[in-house]
Amino acid sequence: MKELRENERKVLYGLLLDPSANLRELSEQIGIKLSTVAKIRSRLFTKYDVKQVWLPCFGVLGTEIMAVLYGTANVTPTTHPQDVLTHIEPVTTLLIDKSTGLAIAFYRDFTEMRENITGIERTLGHTPWVSITSLQVHPFSLNLARIYNFFNFIPIYNSIYGDEGGSEVTIESILCEMPKLRPLTRVERSVIDGLVNNPMASDMQVAEACGVSRQVVSKTKNRLLEDELIKRRTIPCLGSFGLDILCQMNYRFRTDSSNEDQDAVITASVLRGRNILSVCEGFTVTQLFLFRNIDEIRAERDALVQSMREREVIVEEPTTNLLSVPSMRIMRFHDYGPMVSRRLSRSNGNRSD
Repeated sequence: MKELRENERKVLYGLLLDPSANLRELSEQIGIKLSTVAKIRSRLFTKYDVKQVWLPCFGVLGTEIMAVLYGTANVTPTTHPQDVLTHIEPVTTLLIDKSTGLAIAFYRDFTEMRENITGIERTLGHTPWVSITSLQVHPFSLNLARIYNFFNFIPIYNSIYGDEGGSEVTIESILCEMPKLRPLTRVERSVIDGLVNNPMASDMQVAEACGVSRQVVSKTKNRLLEDELIKRRTIPCLGSFGLDILCQMNYRFRTDSSNEDQDAVITASVLRGRNILSVCEGFTVTQLFLFRNIDEIRAERDALVQSMREREVIVEEPTTNLLSVPSMRIMRFHDYGPMVSRRLSRSNGNRSD
């Protein structure tokens, strides 16, 4: 991907900081005239594959489990195993690099997860041109896990462009805490469904799809945002920063380690500026990073190991799984629509209005 120019970087940073800002607000924040911001913003979405998504609160959807899956398979050169996998509803992100793949999926409970994983293995096992050689499943309970970063790219931006970002990121600004859950009204369910399935839609377009007024959509959306039941997020293309390797690191802390020590290790890792996902439950951690090269991977592993040894919480060195960003096929990337629609249609115990 071509490197972003200065004004393109500034607009991207404004979108990362405030994904819900309109063009006028964005123009004032970054000090670029409105017409230029409008052109660059459009170019980022169409040419550079930047996207904006609405993240639902998964707990309010009755979704308890987030799983990170990594697998390798024997595949014949002319076949495409991702075609078999893309229909699987709980999978919101699916990245394929030749015969290696990484997926993120959300499940109602462990039973649904086991059934889904069995279905994936059975489907591919009965497909003559592909056989799974390994499938790693890293599940986390959203009720118990601590999520330090969920695809917030501001640390990466600041680490690449330094002071151009204009502000220092803190772990408090990107830490994902579970909001207080409450039943959703019928209109709230409809608005969440409309927003998630069409993230770039205007309030008027969502209103038409939901069969309510624009004012009702605006009021409902603001209430959902205040209650943190939805969040707006800007997601750059994985190749936006010249980082060519997507790396999954998995490791465990000692069972007598404290939350304070665990927090210190993971927080330092996030703030080093290559992390896009960090989740810990109990003593198990999974993280996703973007790196330029193997040397950066080694440096991060060494820093993690040193930090864990200093706090005497290390069990073993992190294991790594790698995907090449330039050769990666992005089959799904933060596509929450099918999963959210199905969860909302099944939800019980909700208020009428």
